[in-house]
Amino acid sequence: MRIKYLACLLTVLITGCAAQPPAPLPPEPQEVMIVSRPSEVEELLSYHQSLLILPRAEITRELEKLDVQPKSPKLAIQKAMALALLGRKADLALAQTHLQGVINTDDTVPLNLRAFAQMLSSNVASSQRLAEQLDKTERQLAESQRNAEHFHRMLDQLKAIESTLPARRSNSPLIRQDGTR
Repeated sequence: MRIKYLACLLTVLITGCAAQPPAPLPPEPQEVMIVSRPSEVEELLSYHQSLLILPRAEITRELEKLDVQPKSPKLAIQKAMALALLGRKADLALAQTHLQGVINTDDTVPLNLRAFAQMLSSNVASSQRLAEQLDKTERQLAESQRNAEHFHRMLDQLKAIESTLPARRSNSPLIRQDGTR
């Protein structure tokens, strides 16, 4: 029995040593960076962000740089963004013209670029309405100030006339000292 026991033990030991080593661990996943080229709309949004930090004089210089470049829908949108940031009525109208040119072009302009131009056009139109409303309010303010000055002069003239009138007697039959009639 001991021999059988030793034989089984020996068989188990030999089998255990002959077993295949454990499978190797899978390699660690490496980081994969997917680099994609930004779309034209993303480039335009980035361009707009760069315009926002520029002072007014720099935006004017940027417009001059854009004027010498070959015409393209993307360039028209860039010009419109710069003009819209200047905010003057004439600049807003010119920006709207550039955007309408992109919106109304044939099918060679990508749809996302035309949709972006449409959105900018609605923003420029809103800015135009606000500029017109501001002009109207400024005219009303100027008119109100002229009226206030006119009434102030009239009040001063009335005070001058009143100071030339003879002083009232305190026992006047119209008004007593206690303020009753």
